[in-house]
Amino acid sequence: MARDRGRPIAMPLTSLFSSSVLPEIVALIDRLGPLSIEELAAHTSASRVTVAREIHKLEDLGVASITPSRNRRLATLSDSPSAQKVRDLAVLACGVPSIVATEFGSLEGVLRVVIYGSWAARNAGIPGRLPDDIDVLVIGSVDRDDVFEAAERATTRIGVPVSAQRVSQEVWDERSDAFLRAILESTTLEVIP
Repeated sequence: MARDRGRPIAMPLTSLFSSSVLPEIVALIDRLGPLSIEELAAHTSASRVTVAREIHKLEDLGVASITPSRNRRLATLSDSPSAQKVRDLAVLACGVPSIVATEFGSLEGVLRVVIYGSWAARNAGIPGRLPDDIDVLVIGSVDRDDVFEAAERATTRIGVPVSAQRVSQEVWDERSDAFLRAILESTTLEVIP
């Protein structure tokens, strides 16, 4: 807990949203498991000092804890219901590209995976409502059932419905389809180039 002249200072709940690094840290720990401050700094663009400060915020709020393990100290996430809500928001904010890349990238015949729609727009900083779903386009000669199953797995992990469409490389290259042109004219995030 933060201290002022030896007295504890409560961290306001709004401190959860005081930096873009904090949800990224939560999403990383959620995805990879317990990590040291050094490991978290290596996975983010933040310095070790910044990561340590953000971990202490999470610790003060009861969302995370630091536990000794051999010769390292590892950051872990709490199992409390409130902490789970923070995890869910962090995964939605920062974990989507990684989860989508993992679930769709391993499919046989996949050449590219693109996130489009409202999540891609919010991720790019375009104002609007929080996304109700994640729109994914899979390019390649991928089995339709495999795409459906990958979308179900991603939905379970993210906690928001994942809607996936698939197109062949030829259709993608031609770009004559109105649906594809609309996607290409909007904000996208290519998670598997």
